[in-house]
Amino acid sequence: MLFSKIKSILVKKNPQIFNQFFTKKMDYATIENVVLLTKSEVKGEYDKNKKIYSISTLKKATENDISFLTNKKYIEDLKNTKAGAVFVEESLVDKVPNTTIALIHKNPHFAYMLCLEAMYSVPIFKRNCGISRKAHIAWSAKIGRNVEIQDGVYIDKNVIIGDNCKICANAVIYHDCHIGDNTYIGASSTIMYTNIGKECIIHNGAQIGQCGFGFVNEKLFNFKIPQIGKVIIGDFVEIGANTCIDRGALEDTIIGTNAKLDNLVQIAHGVKVGGGSFLASGVGIAGSTEIGHFVQMGGKTGVAGHLKIADGVQIAGNSGVARDINEPQTIWGGSPAIPARKWHKITILLEKMVDNKNKGEKK
Repeated sequence: MLFSKIKSILVKKNPQIFNQFFTKKMDYATIENVVLLTKSEVKGEYDKNKKIYSISTLKKATENDISFLTNKKYIEDLKNTKAGAVFVEESLVDKVPNTTIALIHKNPHFAYMLCLEAMYSVPIFKRNCGISRKAHIAWSAKIGRNVEIQDGVYIDKNVIIGDNCKICANAVIYHDCHIGDNTYIGASSTIMYTNIGKECIIHNGAQIGQCGFGFVNEKLFNFKIPQIGKVIIGDFVEIGANTCIDRGALEDTIIGTNAKLDNLVQIAHGVKVGGGSFLASGVGIAGSTEIGHFVQMGGKTGVAGHLKIADGVQIAGNSGVARDINEPQTIWGGSPAIPARKWHKITILLEKMVDNKNKGEKK
């Protein structure tokens, strides 16, 4: 009863202050702290000692919260926000209410991230160093320092786990895998024939290093082709929950440094994903395709096999890529995918044709 009363008082005072899932590192930060941390600029006079207790959206923020704007479709929310402070680009300062401190930053999203990281910790990534008695670790496996290995984990012979790693419940790591320092392996994930770099996050249920989908037909029977490549994952890579990455048939499957793969992504055998690329949920890439650096693919994009996609290409969600994209930093969409401007023109033209047909039928 006492706990419930304390909680209700705290929530009424500031709804953002109480969260049983994520731990606050500090009770509050002053605006001066925030400005120094994020290297933001403030024009005019402001209260440097104003306390910020949490971070919230423009709509829900109170005078004790900080917020941010990264998408101009929320300009009206910015104009009406009750936030104590808000990160904005310089061009939008005049849209910030007089009661809100405008924190000018060239990248408000990054400033928000720095603030969030400073104020909160996510317990799932914290290590409680120690190896569970309910884990199975082969005698020839090498386990680094300050590692947490939870119940039900299976680590096979010759596996190498780096320092400061966290291996969550029921994860399976075998066939001589190497896991780099400070890497997080989520619950119920399976990793084989794979080398993973440092500072990576592998979310729950990811399946890495499985057989590629390779068969040869002879006399109306499909014979399985042995897959003898491996998977190589660079540093600072994040692999989403239930994502599947097949090992190479002959050449290795490679995920470049700082690439980010969303949940439910499928990477086939021999695919190479360049560093810094973003693949949203539902993306499927067929075998031996090479994706350049800093490529972005929207959700449910499908890419055929044996293609090459240049650096910096952006592909809209639900697109189907059936040919090489050789022009760097171009935008594509549709199925089959074509340059975005042409795709939009065709979409508008089709819509007009349908509207005209409907008008004709009504007459």
